[in-house]
Amino acid sequence: MNPNIKYVVIMPIILVFTSLAIALDISVCGSLFAQSCQKSEVYKQMAALIATALALFIIGTMFAFISIFKGKSWICISEFIIVAAGATLMLIALCIYYQGKHFWAPLVGGIAMTLGLETSVFILIDILS
Repeated sequence: MNPNIKYVVIMPIILVFTSLAIALDISVCGSLFAQSCQKSEVYKQMAALIATALALFIIGTMFAFISIFKGKSWICISEFIIVAAGATLMLIALCIYYQGKHFWAPLVGGIAMTLGLETSVFILIDILS
């Protein structure tokens, strides 16, 4: 079994959750791209960061599929850089959201949950292969 298959499994899940972050209501103003939310500079910045992260995750997903058929190391390195950049943009967007609220526990808990879930999925894939 190709060791890169786990990235093909996880990348579409990342795309779904990133899309949900854009589509779901963030506050009383609605979703991030709603005109009422775009009046706030904080939500404008968050929308730009999350949209850019989504674009990077889409590119990362394409690289994940390509890496299955072509085992070139530069493809895997490019995929890593692109996905890491997207994840960093998502973290920055969350930090902007929590900046003035002093509710850091949900942010840190979300990071821990994400890392734990990702690790458990990779362990499951290793067990099944």
